[in-house]
Amino acid sequence: MLKRNLVLATLLATLSITACSKKTEEAAANGQPEAAASAAGQDIKDATASAASATANAGDAVASAATTGAAVAQGAAINATEAVANGAAQATENVASAVATGAANVAQGAEAVKNDAANSNTDIQTTVPEKQKY
Repeated sequence: MLKRNLVLATLLATLSITACSKKTEEAAANGQPEAAASAAGQDIKDATASAASATANAGDAVASAATTGAAVAQGAAINATEAVANGAAQATENVASAVATGAANVAQGAEAVKNDAANSNTDIQTTVPEKQKY
């Protein structure tokens, strides 16, 4: 977009400076150098004003594009930050849930071992193989 605006402004300025009006052509063709020079001077003045206007418009377009680009970049940064924060919060929640589930399972296992030991009259020393006794 920026390159296109600058190319168009340059092309317009070049064409408007090199082009001459019908009045200038007629004065030159009729052998009236003063009138042709005067008309050519007016053509140059008009072309310069047109080129300045086109350049100003291109500058405005560049400034607008830069502002839009900055706003888009800022929005993308905010979205990325929010995504990271949401992901971190979800990961923390998942880890906490896994730890709580693991702790509950360990507690259930300990309760089961306690119940088995209370309900059993087995001598633990006799049921352990000799290799595993320390």
